[in-house]
Amino acid sequence: MREHKRWVDVLKGVGISAVVISHSGHEPAQHYLFWFHMPLFFMISGYLFFEKQSLNSLNRWVVKKTISLMVPYVSFGLLILGYITWKTNDFAAIPSTLESLLYGGRALGFYYGVFWFVPCLLLTQILFGYLVFFIQSKLIKIVIFMTIYVMAYLYSVSKIHTQFIMPWSMDTVLMAMTYYAIGYFFKERLTTGLNKITQLVCSVFILLVILLDYSRLLNYELDLKVNMYNHFGLDLLLPIAIVLLLIQGSKLIQSSILGAVFEKFGQASLTIMFLHVPIQIILRENISLHPLIIGVVSLLISFCAHMIFNSFLVARRVFLGKIYGTSKEKNRSYYSH
Repeated sequence: MREHKRWVDVLKGVGISAVVISHSGHEPAQHYLFWFHMPLFFMISGYLFFEKQSLNSLNRWVVKKTISLMVPYVSFGLLILGYITWKTNDFAAIPSTLESLLYGGRALGFYYGVFWFVPCLLLTQILFGYLVFFIQSKLIKIVIFMTIYVMAYLYSVSKIHTQFIMPWSMDTVLMAMTYYAIGYFFKERLTTGLNKITQLVCSVFILLVILLDYSRLLNYELDLKVNMYNHFGLDLLLPIAIVLLLIQGSKLIQSSILGAVFEKFGQASLTIMFLHVPIQIILRENISLHPLIIGVVSLLISFCAHMIFNSFLVARRVFLGKIYGTSKEKNRSYYSH
């Protein structure tokens, strides 16, 4: 069993908090948090990936990954559909909603706005796993992933993606695999941490981009769901710089009370991912609150829901996808090896 690193859960907690706040309706938060929150999760997943030693072990890993991600996808999808049907009494909409859930990607919106991420993550993990297994040369692997990034960039700027919607966000997988590869190939670097000079360079670089963007000298946006990554190089360097500083910060606070809070959020990240948007919609429809407060409340409610699900065996299996787990594995990561 590989040693579990506490700071990883803290980092995931920071990441999922950024996701929730970015969807709260607060425009500045959305603009800046989109620069890194989804790349962060793909990088974490790549960091946690360990190459399999045999094809059988790789195939078993793929099956377990599929179950741990897609069982919650289906369960939360049906749960939300049940609420929508109860609220609207529109049974005629059920078939089209089920079709959208099956298709995934940008076909999903509103209550299901973030559901695109899970099938995209699964495809990324599977494709990456088989690619690194069958290709032994590290140099060839790096060349392949550099080529994949160029393809992702060309696909984005070509606007081909505006003409059709790919199932399961298959087109986004190109960019997702790039971030995943960064987490994997720079595993040791991420583990050892940053020296003072690197921290300073990252900080200055991030502040410079913020200033350029704020002064409108640079119109920078990054949105993986809609294939918006059209600043070649910057779409890699900026998320990497931010994530590196967040890793450093996560390591610094991992033993503090704040670190413990983010650690718990990180362990509940998939549940929070699925539930925070519907909860925010319900809050907006019933209470007049500042968007940031809505974000925080939806984060806390989603976390409480996770704790409830995690307390019951059937709920753990149905909503958390822990089919193979035992009581000792209640907090197993969905992003791990």
